[in-house]
Amino acid sequence: MTTHATRISTDAPRLRAFVGGAWTDSASDAWIDDRNPSDASDVVAYVPEGSADDANRAADAAANAFESWASLTGPARADHLYRWGAAIADRQEELAQAVAR
Repeated sequence: MTTHATRISTDAPRLRAFVGGAWTDSASDAWIDDRNPSDASDVVAYVPEGSADDANRAADAAANAFESWASLTGPARADHLYRWGAAIADRQEELAQAVAR
């Protein structure tokens, strides 16, 4: 087993889950270090471990959202997806840096 010294990161964010259209806290108090794959001593963020309650809350929110999504026409869904794609394209450098870190 390889051990890595953890570099203390004062700027690593504590992330939250986006559930039902809102940022939510986990029911768990446990956190997971999200480490840079090219430098395991670099903690990129702290991610909530999550719990069965968190998973159930997310599944319920997804099931509720599906009803309104399913009621949209094909062109309306396409409009949402194109806007989502444009938002990603607008931040492509920032996203690439985050993924490659």
